[in-house]
Amino acid sequence: MQITSLRCPRCQSHRGPAQPLPYRPSSVRSLQHRRSQLSPRADAQSARTEDAGDSSVILTKRRFLQGLTAAAVTAEGWAAHAAQQKPDKLKNLPIDQLTARLKKALVQDNYYVSGKVPREIFADDCVFSDPTQRTPGIDWYSKAVPTLFNPDKSKVDVIDIYPRDDKKSIYLEWRLEAFLNVPGFRWAQIKPYTGHTIYTTNADGLINTQQESWDIGIIDCFVSTFVPSYGAPPAPPIDELLKQRQA
Repeated sequence: MQITSLRCPRCQSHRGPAQPLPYRPSSVRSLQHRRSQLSPRADAQSARTEDAGDSSVILTKRRFLQGLTAAAVTAEGWAAHAAQQKPDKLKNLPIDQLTARLKKALVQDNYYVSGKVPREIFADDCVFSDPTQRTPGIDWYSKAVPTLFNPDKSKVDVIDIYPRDDKKSIYLEWRLEAFLNVPGFRWAQIKPYTGHTIYTTNADGLINTQQESWDIGIIDCFVSTFVPSYGAPPAPPIDELLKQRQA
């Protein structure tokens, strides 16, 4: 016996032959959605996906907050450091006292190669100049100097220092020998050389310019650092220079 239809004859008599249902994507999606709501496995997978998304958002926020916290701590540390490094200004000191304090900073603190500028006698916006560059402000200068020179292997010797006749400026004659502190070149020694510096003061009696001149050429200074035989001979030791002045 061949079965041609599973429909009830009565239903066929009233409704006619069976017709296929039209394809409705929205209906399929709705059905799939209802099935997913009824499926425990789908619920668990959906929950895991949402949890993973939430965890990612939480992790991102946590890292963001950690970054802000670290930045705040760093900023606070820099602020505290800056506060410690900014003593009260000693304004309008007699030029002889100003010269004595400057000499002390050169001899004891070696500020020319250490960057430990005596801030109490320098204006914050002091301009530091040499034949190769111009550096505005104590903060920039104090950071740049120890980056260039190795403070533990470098020094500046005072040959002479005195107030100039105008009583508003100071003359310094010096001898410098130093090792670079630049990564990859810390072995390099700068040939000892001499030079002089003129310091001028502002209306508050604070040093506002440091103008440096060298007794050797710029090319000689740099090339001889890597080719020691190049250029003029190195400056004599400080003891010999002082003896020559006294003779």
